[in-house]
Amino acid sequence: EWPTPTTVKEVQAFLGFANFYRRFIAGYSKVAQSLTELTRKDLAFEWTAKAESAFQELKAKFTEAPILATFDPAKKIILETDSSDFAIGACLNQPDENDENGKFKPIAYYSRKLSPAELNYDIHDKELLAIVVAFEQWRVYLEGSTYPVQVWTDHKNLIYFTTTKVLNRRQVRWAETLAAYNFTITYRKGSENARADALSRRTDYVGPKEERPRAILKKTDAGMQYNELLATIAIVEDSELEQRLKDAYATDETAKRTLNKAEGNFSIDEQGLIRFKGLVE
Repeated sequence: EWPTPTTVKEVQAFLGFANFYRRFIAGYSKVAQSLTELTRKDLAFEWTAKAESAFQELKAKFTEAPILATFDPAKKIILETDSSDFAIGACLNQPDENDENGKFKPIAYYSRKLSPAELNYDIHDKELLAIVVAFEQWRVYLEGSTYPVQVWTDHKNLIYFTTTKVLNRRQVRWAETLAAYNFTITYRKGSENARADALSRRTDYVGPKEERPRAILKKTDAGMQYNELLATIAIVEDSELEQRLKDAYATDETAKRTLNKAEGNFSIDEQGLIRFKGLVE
């Protein structure tokens, strides 16, 4: 489903994903040459028939043997997840039994753009969303797994999610979803989690930039009254506040004396209110 690149940046994103599987593709450098040339700074970007052919050939190879393997319930499972500002990506992997260096093969890929509501999540919840969605997407493979599913993320704070005691409502729902699975979360640097990273940064998922509405506060003439008895703050209009102050002066001996003769830092303003160093008392 990866769309045809239309810019150098989009070609680079695709090649960044493709490079991780070059060992499975015979003559990879030759196949990808026409795409690699598009990233040269001294050449103008031009999507040719040759580039299209290479692009389609590489895409086809990502979804067939020997790159894409069949799921084996007896093997360990590695789940790579990542989130960008606008999308999430995940890659389901299992160890390659023919590789002595412990490398693994992909079983499936997944990515999607974030919904308008999800775009407002903070980075922690976006990264956590990628994990939750991946488990839901591949539940048939991950639920009841023989070994704990190894979740790889480049967001370090997520390794503490399963032991965190303070969660928001959204995180509580996600925790309930994940409780059905046996898994561990491991931090991996972004450079080591690049497959999921590339999937979450497909440029076709980037929507048009929208200017978010700013909160506008309506102007109002208001004052502040402190009620010691209730220990609350109430917002009242100036005219009402002035009258309350004047009513209070009538029962306060100090206020009465000040109204009769303001001295020192005390003064009486045009509305008949007592001020101390310019502030209403």
